[in-house]
Parts: sequence; structure tokens; C-alpha cells
Amino acid sequence: MRLKLVKLKGMRILRPGGIKENPRYVDRTLHSDTIFSAIASKAFKLFGENEVDNFLKNLRVSSLIYTLGEDILIFAPKYIPQNLKDDSNFKMMKKAKYVYLKDITKWFKGEKVRLDLDPSDIHEIPRVALDRLDNSSNLFYSSVLMVKKNYIPAFLADYPEEFEEIFSSSLRLLGDEGIGGDRTIGFGLFDLAFEEIDLPSEGDHWVILSLYRPTIEELRRIPRNSYYRIVRKGGWLSDLNLQKPRCAFFEEGSVFKFKPVGDLKFLEHHGKPFYIYGKPISIGVKLC
Repeated sequence: MRLKLVKLKGMRILRPGGIKENPRYVDRTLHSDTIFSAIASKAFKLFGENEVDNFLKNLRVSSLIYTLGEDILIFAPKYIPQNLKDDSNFKMMKKAKYVYLKDITKWFKGEKVRLDLDPSDIHEIPRVALDRLDNSSNLFYSSVLMVKKNYIPAFLADYPEEFEEIFSSSLRLLGDEGIGGDRTIGFGLFDLAFEEIDLPSEGDHWVILSLYRPTIEELRRIPRNSYYRIVRKGGWLSDLNLQKPRCAFFEEGSVFKFKPVGDLKFLEHHGKPFYIYGKPISIGVKLC
């Protein structure tokens, strides 16, 4: 499968939205629905609605991953081989957040891989709020995600060639304005670099790199012994400062025994149209 690797160069500090109820909570990644919505917002600003609608229906993006030199870090699979349950490596595999893309088959076979990859930290930084009436100040702390040295944030994108101008132009505007929270103080800004990469397109196990909302037909195909975690996530309609309804997704790293296709729903909230994005990018792993 030929995909575009989009490197977000220079993005060292950002404030991703969370999947928890606490509004102060900062997540450890930018989820695919946030990246999709941010691209959609800029595309609608730059291009006509009909053209953008068609583009969005054909666009797939991953959640935030990382590169380290020539290596790509992806979400650690939820699948752990049964023969490792008594192994000292088992607990480390359960706690692992990322794994090298080149090691994904080794992971499924239970072979030793590097498990200490952690490209980001959450920090508390001091900030000052000024009262608009009397100009008095108040010190408070804000949680932010900081990317560690040598790691470059990135995501994967899949779309037809005919939409190249919409995709690249929307991303450049997004890089200038920022992604995530607190963009007005410079968080989430980036420069772009593109690469084309190949991902395994065949397999008997599939690892998702995006949040995933299955179609009804797909939901019936998911056996009880699959390897997944379900999370609930909402978001904001930034133009109206409205919170979107919270929806259930399969989390990144979940593993299925078929290639997930997912769903893209168009809804309205308080008269404002928006998309619920659940079409994942996935990697095939062949074990049989």
C-alpha cells in the first residue's frame, strides 16, 4: 500500500485534546479524527464545498506517529503472543506505547524488539492570566505535550492523486496556524516534509493506526477474542466553541483479523455540520 508520510517538522510543543472528561487533561497523541477535522477546516477555507466533500470522503489519515532518523515508530499492537505469558518480556510489551515499524512482524512472532521507545513527555508549564477589567494577574499551570529531541512527529495519509493540491495547500495553512489547543500562543505550529512509503497490504492480522468506527457489517465480523480497546472521544466545533457529542472508537494499536474499512458520518450539532471520522489506516501482518 503506497502512502504519504507527512512529517510535521519543528513541532516540539502542542496541546492535544483528550479522551477523558477532565478538560485539563492532555492526551499523549493527536488522534486521527483531530488531524482529519483540522485538514477539513482549512480545506473548506481554501476550496469550494463540493470539491472538498469529495476529497474528505476519499481521505484516510493515521493518528500522530513519529520518526527517529530513518525509522518509523507506530502504535504498539494490543496483540501479544500467547507463548510469552510467562516471559519476563510480557509486562513490558503490555506497557509499550510504540514499536518500530520494521519490527512489527517480530512483535507478532514473540521475538525480542525494542520496547523503551517514548518520543514525548507531558509537562506542566507556568502561565499568567490577566483580568480584563482591572488587569490583575493570576499564575496557573497548563499541561502540554513536548516532543523529545531527535523525534519528528508525523502522520500517514492516503488519498487519490487528483486531490494533491487540496491536501498540500490545506496542510500548509494548518502548519502556519497550528493544530491542537492554545494555537494563539504558538503551540502546534510546524513545517512540512513529505515522503512516500510502502506499508504491508496483505495479512491475516491488521493493526490500526487511527481511531476506528466500524460499519454495521464490520461490527458483526469482530470476534470476542479480538485484541482491542474501546475509547470515547468528542472534540470541539472551534468556530462556535461548541463541544461535539462523544463517540466510541476502537483505539490505535487494536488488532483485527480482517482489513478494517471504517465509516465517515456527516452530522449536525446545533445547526453546525461536522464529520465523525472513523476510517483507519492499518498495517497487514502475515503469520500463516
